[in-house]
Amino acid sequence: MKKIISVLLILAMALALAGCGADDKASAQKAKNDVIAAANAIHTRRAPECRAVSYDMDLALDAEKNLVSGYEDLVIRNDANVPLDRVGLRYYAEALAPESEIGAVRNQDAGKEYELNPGKDDSVVYVMMEEDPLPAGETRTLRIEFSTVIPELDDRFGYHEKENGKMFLLTFWAPQLAAYENGRWDESPYFDPGESTYNMMSDYTVKLTAPEDYVVAASGKQKTRQGVTTITAPNVREMAIVACNYMTVEKEKVDGVLFNMYRPAYEGFDKLYDVMRDNAKAALRLFRETIGEYLYSELDIVPAFLSAGGMEMPGLVIESLPEGGEGSVPTGFYYDAALTVAHEVAHQWFYCAVGNDQFSEPWLDESFATFCANYLYHETANSALRAANRAEKELNEQADMLYHPGEPNIYATSTDEVHYINLPCDYYSERGYGTYVYSEGAEFLDALRQQMGDSFSGMLSDWYAANASGVVHSSDFVRKVTEFDSSPEVIGILNTYLSDEYLR
Repeated sequence: MKKIISVLLILAMALALAGCGADDKASAQKAKNDVIAAANAIHTRRAPECRAVSYDMDLALDAEKNLVSGYEDLVIRNDANVPLDRVGLRYYAEALAPESEIGAVRNQDAGKEYELNPGKDDSVVYVMMEEDPLPAGETRTLRIEFSTVIPELDDRFGYHEKENGKMFLLTFWAPQLAAYENGRWDESPYFDPGESTYNMMSDYTVKLTAPEDYVVAASGKQKTRQGVTTITAPNVREMAIVACNYMTVEKEKVDGVLFNMYRPAYEGFDKLYDVMRDNAKAALRLFRETIGEYLYSELDIVPAFLSAGGMEMPGLVIESLPEGGEGSVPTGFYYDAALTVAHEVAHQWFYCAVGNDQFSEPWLDESFATFCANYLYHETANSALRAANRAEKELNEQADMLYHPGEPNIYATSTDEVHYINLPCDYYSERGYGTYVYSEGAEFLDALRQQMGDSFSGMLSDWYAANASGVVHSSDFVRKVTEFDSSPEVIGILNTYLSDEYLR
């Protein structure tokens, strides 16, 4: 789930949001809509034209100055058929905390420093290489020196301070290679209610020096000794790090996966942490059985104060704590947390493994994660979800969010009118984004499940197996569905929810 829209917030706001907040163009479906023809007209895509082979980082966290700084050696390969005279970087920290900066970028092999030019969005920086272009088929190591200022913000990027310490949440915080397709660098604007990232897989190694009392969670495997944390994360789309000097970690193996439950020292949340832990473990098991193998060897769950919702990163889930602060668990929150963590764990399959352009086609991960939490996880009536309800009843006298096995569609909107779900982020308003991309996207997938019957589960597993570690587009999904079922009823569902005009 993205950081603004929490799982049960969709339910709570459905009546108020349905049919309002979206662009007027989405208020009616086209009379003629043919996604099959549109998908067939899109040719098979070639491999990325420029890719990040690896990132090797050497960094220091200054907990007093709220700063992480150092350098990364970024190895890039030019797979285009022409030399590259500039390289696009995405540095979202500069858009969110303008004091952040890239100090210098140079050719580490030749020692040549490059000029930097800004892009259209504040998060885009171009490395100008006109005098030293990268030939087709060759690699180059760019040493990027940068200094990221971490704002005091209860958000996916920021820090939370309490009397005895700080928690730093680092997502979208370091320079990354921008996506490069059809001779153009991705410059999609930063989208606060969701994500703008579009990353291919790469290998990360990180050396992070921090105060010795800080516990570190990260994408991949991490090991800390005397204040130095080494992180290895092969085959991930990005690197996320959480550093905190008031949390502990419980480690256990879940069917061969190292499961790390972090427990920040906030008063009154022990049972909430248990609910998050139990449901994350149950979701991990279920999705491995019903979708396919988990891509990584570890999974970290970190509760934190966020503006709302949760946040998924490769091998790491940041789970939201109640806005009221320590010891304040409002009615419904245990149940909310149970399904939110299932949604975030589902993102390990859809986005972290099966990647997509999250700005242009956000439904390809958000609709899938919502569907997995709603129609796969919710309907299993597993013991962990029921335990969340018991905690709800025990700790909240007026708890009314109890589990009802006969009412699985907790994301339903209040209107029969369906809007296209495959539109880019900036097409929707902030509120409409949640309604269409999350709610109706999940309903679309469930409509396919009901119509396709047993073949749907085979299709979903095959979709995952064929695309894990890659990136997908809407047209790929249309072709995959019709490979399993091309009946008029299924084609009708595809045409109802997907726009041929925006099919990619």
